[in-house]
Amino acid sequence: MEKKTQPVNGKFLKSSFASLFAEKETFKQISPAAYEEQKMLIQKVKKSSSVDVLFIMDCTGSMKKYMDQAKTTIIDIIKKVQQCFQGFTFRVGFVAYRDLHDKRYPNIEYIDFTTRIEAVQDFVGKVQALSGQDCAEDVIGGLNAGLKLKSNANLLCCFFIADAPSHGSQYHRRSSSYDYLADKIPENALENVLEQYKKMANVVEFTCLKITDDTDIMFQKMQKVLPNLTIQKIDSALKFADIVTSTIVHHASNHDKQIIKNVIKPISGEGLTTKATFWQVILPPIPKDALQIDETFLKEFGKKLRFVEESCTIKILKDELGKGACSIAHKIHDVTRDRKMVGKVPINFLTQEDGLKVVKDRIITQAYSCFFAQYYRCVTALDQLQAAPPIFVLPPSYYVLDEPFKGIKHIYAEPELNYNEQWARYSNNSAFCASQTMASFSHFTWVASQKYLMVTDLQGKGFILTDPAIHSDDSNVFSESTNKGQEGFVSFFMQQHPECSDQVCHPIGLD
Repeated sequence: MEKKTQPVNGKFLKSSFASLFAEKETFKQISPAAYEEQKMLIQKVKKSSSVDVLFIMDCTGSMKKYMDQAKTTIIDIIKKVQQCFQGFTFRVGFVAYRDLHDKRYPNIEYIDFTTRIEAVQDFVGKVQALSGQDCAEDVIGGLNAGLKLKSNANLLCCFFIADAPSHGSQYHRRSSSYDYLADKIPENALENVLEQYKKMANVVEFTCLKITDDTDIMFQKMQKVLPNLTIQKIDSALKFADIVTSTIVHHASNHDKQIIKNVIKPISGEGLTTKATFWQVILPPIPKDALQIDETFLKEFGKKLRFVEESCTIKILKDELGKGACSIAHKIHDVTRDRKMVGKVPINFLTQEDGLKVVKDRIITQAYSCFFAQYYRCVTALDQLQAAPPIFVLPPSYYVLDEPFKGIKHIYAEPELNYNEQWARYSNNSAFCASQTMASFSHFTWVASQKYLMVTDLQGKGFILTDPAIHSDDSNVFSESTNKGQEGFVSFFMQQHPECSDQVCHPIGLD
């Protein structure tokens, strides 16, 4: 079945989804009560996908080389991070502080959070690294200034860069000649300011860059206030960009996984409790040029997946949660990570190798589907389309058990969906289709992959999907029995989606 299409480009989908929620037929399977919840979800996702990055830096004379690095690399840092998290909004703020009573220079200079990273670079370029009067500095003033910046993101990444401690004998072990305010700073003065950072955003990740040992006592006291505070030793100013970039990527990656995490239900019942290794799949970034998402890229996609492992203890419930064509679902309580998961146990397998292959095949299908859902969200957000549905596919992961469950040790798993909406099947991998909105997502994957694959068999709660199937002629990559190849493409366009909808497909550029 040949469908007319054009090569994908960076501005592939341009038009508005404005009619999406107004189209009653499109969302007839969603209850009226859930209508408002869906709109709230969109706003939640948009806010959750925003990150504020705050630099608080000692700008006395000894810090000149670090100021120079910040000035020359800050744009590259944010560009690299944006490539990894397309669809996220990043804003940057900067606070420069000097000594408290050095009247020769401004004590505090700052620029509020902005998406105009060039403006931040210009600001940093104009700030001069000038000597202070003693060795201790006005850290408390710098942290106080950071609180004045208006963060409206869900994730705030703070970087504190200093080579000298705060005024106050409790923050260092030097003589009074080192700190002329040694006995004049109230107890817990710095800690009380730092405590307020917990209120700046839903999630605050604070990182201190350690340049000298003089800051050790101060950093330890800061860590007591913010237990998750991390201390990164930096022995060369040239490593500034690498440390900051990798730290933001780490925190944003963890935050991205939480976007689809919902309220956890208690878990009870008989089952197997065992030690295990949890493996989380990390997707490769979306290429800047959409033309790069071609058959070559997609064939190599599996090799670009990264895996992060973590030891844990889990409990798998004996009772079946549900049964599909190929697997049986069981609830999993990941005790160590405090997560509720759903494990998929294959119905038919002969050996441990068979069980492992089932897990690998499911990871491939889910990872590709998750990638294209992310791509779909990015494309529909290009022109800040207010009504575009934030389609998610649950991220893939798996457990390797110390003790077997139903005879197998490798179990595919994904987060439990506790979203307050009824489970819905939007399409299958043959002829059934209940939602042209979701059909447009399947159509999108076919066009965006340049006819290499199609994500179908869509089901889930609201816009959060799980257990999709993929049709592709490449059976070497997609070897699950649900892959119908060319037959699946034909069935989709002949029966599920015979005509492009004026309300759904055409507005986003699908023909």
